Amino acid sequence: MKRNIQRFIFPLLLLTSLSVIYASTIAPGLTWANRGADGGDFITAAATGGVAHPTGYPTYLALARLFQMIPVGNLAFRTNLMSAFFAVLTALIVADLVRRSFTGSEKIARWSGFIAGLAFGLSQLFWSQAVITEVYTLNAFFAALILRLMPIGSEHSPRWRPWLDRLGGLVFGLALGNQITILFLLPVWLLVGILKNDVELPRIRWDQMRSLIAALNWHSLVRRGGWLLLGLVIYITIPLRARSGSPVNWGHAVDWAGFRWLISGGFYQERVFHLPLEYLWPRIRNWAGWLQTQYGVIGLALGFYGLLYGSPRAKRYYWITGWIFLMYSIFSVGYDSSDSYALLIPAYLVFALWLGLGVGNLLDEINRLDHKNWLLPLAGVLTLGVVLFNTRLLYPQVDASQDTRAEVFAQAVMENAPPGAIIFNNDDEDIFALRYYTYALGQRPDIAVFSGALQYGWYREVMRATYPDLIIPGVGDDCFTCARSALIAANDRPICETFPYDDEVLVCQP
Repeated sequence: MKRNIQRFIFPLLLLTSLSVIYASTIAPGLTWANRGADGGDFITAAATGGVAHPTGYPTYLALARLFQMIPVGNLAFRTNLMSAFFAVLTALIVADLVRRSFTGSEKIARWSGFIAGLAFGLSQLFWSQAVITEVYTLNAFFAALILRLMPIGSEHSPRWRPWLDRLGGLVFGLALGNQITILFLLPVWLLVGILKNDVELPRIRWDQMRSLIAALNWHSLVRRGGWLLLGLVIYITIPLRARSGSPVNWGHAVDWAGFRWLISGGFYQERVFHLPLEYLWPRIRNWAGWLQTQYGVIGLALGFYGLLYGSPRAKRYYWITGWIFLMYSIFSVGYDSSDSYALLIPAYLVFALWLGLGVGNLLDEINRLDHKNWLLPLAGVLTLGVVLFNTRLLYPQVDASQDTRAEVFAQAVMENAPPGAIIFNNDDEDIFALRYYTYALGQRPDIAVFSGALQYGWYREVMRATYPDLIIPGVGDDCFTCARSALIAANDRPICETFPYDDEVLVCQP
């Protein structure tokens, strides 16, 4: 009985610690903190039954709508809670993965898992996304859960393997409905545990392809693929949402062309590995600096120590986690966007696993030398001190609890916009904030808000349904200025433009 209680001490401590810290730093409503401008789009799409920007994020929107039904705070705050909720769950899975991978003392394994979960939960990037509305903590949750469900070695009984295949496939399909970069896990997820008699992949000679094919467990592979397709059924909700009449309807995906454009990320494909060469080396240096920022110099050393000198059981995870770390790092470095660093969260997750194993290995060595039984507790407290010291430095950078810039801006526009005004927006910050206020909260139904997507035919079609009293000419394909001029000329309305970071946020002409 006592042993069962002890098993839950560190998970409860981790859950409580992160919940309290996230609660004290979470954004109280709509926010621009931590590059969270996209939050307005996600919140409004979920609330109105619409479709968010590519790739549509059907899994995220379905879950966000459930959180929006919680009777606490405002609509944006409830959606922010979703990020914090999945952040805590992810940290708990990280702790469990470390505990199960470590072969030393059970007490050391539990402590090392706690340190790894806490370090990841309070790493700058992950923490910053846990207190705003974004898709990244849910993506990290799915990545951690997929790792947890991988049937590695003898950890899972053979009779549970079919259920792991089914559950893993379903989770993977739903994960693809949140963020398609989870595809980087697909090769390792498909390959791990599909060899008969638990043969290890690295031990097979790749020139013996016939032996390899014969060794594959095809039943397992088919189960995984079939249940993955079942999880992908979540994408059926996109055309249903596109027909809902929501004013947030990216791609107007009621047909195959719009659906394909949306889910393939057509709006952003030109950014993939299109980073100019002169920016490559600075981006690589930033990548290294960001990694150090997450865990500090000592945490960095512990992570690489755990990677190089892990326990025999943990080494089964190394080629898996190494692949994940490498692929997300390459993609983030090559993605031409100022916020591409957010894509590194799964890489930082696997580094937290290495860090936890490094802590475990270090404490295990100390335990062998600690004949007076005082060095081990001291070393354990010091590892906690390393995490807390780094947290103290990061707190001001991630705290979103006082950020009201988005709401102040949107309220100023709501108060000062002339009756019937057509308002043009320039950036994600202003368009998504105003969408939240006009569409989700229903304020100022007399004004019409337009983004920089006016040159797209699908966008003009959605806006015609949203503002039936306006005349929106069918001209301007691939020419925003042409489409804007045609819209202004066709309607006798006040014309305004927003400048979210200027003293005068709304400039109008009669």
